[in-house]
Amino acid sequence: MKLFKNHHLLLLLATGIAFAQSSKTVTLTLGFKPATTYRQTYIQNHKTTIKYKADEDVLKVLAEQGVQNPTVQEVKSDYTSELSTGKSLDGTTFPLTIKFIKAPDSFGKNGITSATKIYGHGEINTLPKIDSIVAPEMADALKKSVLKTLDGMFNQVKYPERPFKRGDTQQVVSPVTMPLAGTVLEMDLITDYTLVEIKSGIARFDIGISYKAKNNDPKYNITATGTGKGSMDYDIKKSFAVAQKSDILMQMAFTYKEFDMDIASEMHYDIKSAVLSDAK
Repeated sequence: MKLFKNHHLLLLLATGIAFAQSSKTVTLTLGFKPATTYRQTYIQNHKTTIKYKADEDVLKVLAEQGVQNPTVQEVKSDYTSELSTGKSLDGTTFPLTIKFIKAPDSFGKNGITSATKIYGHGEINTLPKIDSIVAPEMADALKKSVLKTLDGMFNQVKYPERPFKRGDTQQVVSPVTMPLAGTVLEMDLITDYTLVEIKSGIARFDIGISYKAKNNDPKYNITATGTGKGSMDYDIKKSFAVAQKSDILMQMAFTYKEFDMDIASEMHYDIKSAVLSDAK
């Protein structure tokens, strides 16, 4: 389930949301501004419980190999990143850099560290493209995986296009993929956005989250569902999210080789963001 955890981490790290408003409405648009620096502090608590079901002989072999049944994994991460965009020379595109002021120990020294830098370019009202990564201690294969994952995240992100009035709810369905034990699980991420209020320049949203599996590889007989809820606060003047929280529960069951696995994942996210400098 580590890759699923990183899916959310990279998505929340790399996604900017800008807002247009009238006195009574707010419209969400995608992208970052040129010549602007954004800082994000991200705290995650992630607990995964895996239960194995198999013949006694198979469970005995797993036990001899040190596999506990159930297996419980808990990860707590706390990191701070900065995304800086440069000036636009052609009025449309601009460069961007992502660096890590603080990186969680759970990534390991061969993963993302404070020395990691990610480069790309953006366009006005469009999600950016990731071009390259500099990570002195990261293996080349992992670099390619991180770049591919980030690029995939940007391509999959969608947000409501119509203006919100107080009390309005809009739903967005976004495709997501997750590597899982030799196969790829395709899911729909269904997000319901409800504008609660606009107060003191902040647009506050309640968020409903659900996941629905799209495919079922007969070799693995996978079933998967997920539900969650959260909230988002947006500084309209700065055109950026300043606070995000979410609680998600995923339930999966699938067959792998000689045994079945039931997986339950509890994920809690708390993200604080700030715009450190604005384009003039």
